[in-house]
Amino acid sequence: MTHQDFNTHDGGLPLRTSLALLLAGWGLSLVLSPLLTSSFIPDSYYRTVLGMIILELIFLAPVLWYVGRKKGEYSLIHLFNLSAPDKGSWPGVISFMAGLLILADAVDRLLLRWLEIPPEYFSLLEGMKWSGIGEAVLMIIAVSGVAAFAEEVIFRGMLLGSMEKAFRNTKSAIVISSLFFALVHALPWYFVQIFILGIVLGTLASGLRSVWPAVFCHGAYNLFSMILLNLDSEPLWYVAEGRVRNAWVLVAGLLLWLGIYLLKPHFRFPAPPPPQDIKKE
Repeated sequence: MTHQDFNTHDGGLPLRTSLALLLAGWGLSLVLSPLLTSSFIPDSYYRTVLGMIILELIFLAPVLWYVGRKKGEYSLIHLFNLSAPDKGSWPGVISFMAGLLILADAVDRLLLRWLEIPPEYFSLLEGMKWSGIGEAVLMIIAVSGVAAFAEEVIFRGMLLGSMEKAFRNTKSAIVISSLFFALVHALPWYFVQIFILGIVLGTLASGLRSVWPAVFCHGAYNLFSMILLNLDSEPLWYVAEGRVRNAWVLVAGLLLWLGIYLLKPHFRFPAPPPPQDIKKE
């Protein structure tokens, strides 16, 4: 297998450019967020969800503007790592994702017993509960579709690719891009969980040479969270005394192991480019 077979980020942006575009998108989202709560959309659940979708698209806007300005110099397929993964990798991705969802929920429930989370955060979550099929569909599109795709192509596509190219070390690129992922979410009480999630998603995207498995897992993670949030009561077959039942934790471990086993033949991290191939930024 050649060096080119491994390196999926030859057409990536310089790291300084990726960081500037990331910060520009984040800054635009912060600045324009208050405008989305103004009176031009009636105060309703739909305004909340549409605001979330617009903010995620704004997050992408600087990158799309920059690539368009360069007139064909960069390909969004390569920049966002949108090539299709091996078809045989999907059973492993699905198994791994299922185990991850259960285990992450079990850890979150334990941490909630010790973490002091501001009441405003729970009020925000209450505002995300749906009351009908239309609201549910729109929220799922927002969090499992638009948000998952936009965040993954930025963090596990553009930023991770730029860091792999700049650092010539995949592990360092995954860790540092995950740090940015956690910082941008600005949820200090969930910082560690988001950071670890970023490492998992970055490992999938880099090892499978495609951002799509990370988009799928991110979307499933958000969907699972929204379903749990909207349940009228917690299912006793899954939860006991506020904790995930031990049997389900065991199932999660087995699913994770099976997922890793199935994914091993498909994992192939990008090889670092030779020093002479690295372009000065």
